[in-house]
Amino acid sequence: MHEKLIAAIDFGTSKIVLMVGKKNALGLLSVVAVETIDSSTCVRRGCISNLDEAAAKVKTLVDSVNKKIHPKIDKVYVGLGGQSVCSQEHTISRKLLPESIVNKTLLDSIAEECLNYEPDLSALLDAIYPEYYLDGRVEQNPQGVQCTEIEAKYQLITGRPSIKRDITKILHEKVGVTIAGYIVSSEATAAAVLAPAEKDLGCALVDIGAGITTLSIYKGKLLKYMVTIPLGSDLITKDLCSLGILREEAEAFKKEHGQAIAGDEDENRKEELFTSKNVDSLQLNRIIEARMDEILANVIAQIEQSGQEKSLASGIIVTGGGANLKKFLESLKDKINCDIRVAFTQKAVLAEETEITRNTAYTCATGMLVLGEKSCEKEIPVPQEPVRVNLFDDMDFGETKIPLSETRKPKEPEVKKPAEKKEKPEGRGLFRRIGKGIDGISKSLFDDTEE
Repeated sequence: MHEKLIAAIDFGTSKIVLMVGKKNALGLLSVVAVETIDSSTCVRRGCISNLDEAAAKVKTLVDSVNKKIHPKIDKVYVGLGGQSVCSQEHTISRKLLPESIVNKTLLDSIAEECLNYEPDLSALLDAIYPEYYLDGRVEQNPQGVQCTEIEAKYQLITGRPSIKRDITKILHEKVGVTIAGYIVSSEATAAAVLAPAEKDLGCALVDIGAGITTLSIYKGKLLKYMVTIPLGSDLITKDLCSLGILREEAEAFKKEHGQAIAGDEDENRKEELFTSKNVDSLQLNRIIEARMDEILANVIAQIEQSGQEKSLASGIIVTGGGANLKKFLESLKDKINCDIRVAFTQKAVLAEETEITRNTAYTCATGMLVLGEKSCEKEIPVPQEPVRVNLFDDMDFGETKIPLSETRKPKEPEVKKPAEKKEKPEGRGLFRRIGKGIDGISKSLFDDTEE
């Protein structure tokens, strides 16, 4: 079976990622190309803020990838995320006649009603497979079951109406790339890092990005709660810059020496760290610790607000670039009593592991490739064979004899017909000529033979 070429774009606050992968016959993924570009000037908290600049960066990524792979791509899946994205419970109820049996037509009509629902001040981005209640009892497979009332409880993913509109303008109108499909970013991340058993037993997935932190809670294989917290690891960089440190230096310190728990003087470097400002690492790590405490406090508060804090048998799974901060796990374990792990793309969905699949910053992009089904390969039109005309029919050039063209026949020799003798007109000339003219006209009007 031919491998599918899948491409995806993740609009992050710190970088835009274009990732291309191949899916084999078993649906396992191999990442074949990744390109990134800084997005700090055109994406804010996961939302596109400058369409023209974002379009120029996307075009750069597409051109760069297409120079490295064959066949090329002209379609992409796109992640939907940002600070406005969250879940909203939506229930649809139907009263049935006594002894009615739930059938596919009924379930399809419920699903259609859900997809046509218009949330207030937001757009419907996705509707998660519902939990069914038949006469008040949970039923995973309702088709064929008898009941008098059915309830379908959906988790709708909603967000600003401008999210899809802006992406469409960038890709369709400005870059000329077809959108293969939209995928909610949090669902993509879950597809990359969560095992089915974790979703079933109950877990909280925390994705710490540069501009936002997303919390998704699963139980019984279904999404129960999802919220976007408008805080991310980029705030740490901005905090360090407030001390007069260059952004590049602040970002480098955060990644190389930053700690979620500051520690003591013995654990921190005393020498001058930056060319722009003479500050010690203990002071910087205390700033980092304070900001990370704020982010984690909001995560824990949202877990409690969800009402699912006692349902997390599989604990908390953390991913995203912010999860790479040193002593992050220790900081979170000090604040909540449950199992915690940092997650990469799971091996179960991969044909082969790479450095990219072992990096928490790329789990959303790889998840979109996992969920993508349509091939993003650029279709090359098949050229039609031109009509072959043989200029030389049956002509002999020494040892090479050019065959007679099948589309042409040899010309028949022309045979000259003997000249017909002109007969003298009968009668008195004028009326005879008029009579013949009338006969000719009559014949041409009613004769259906071709001349």
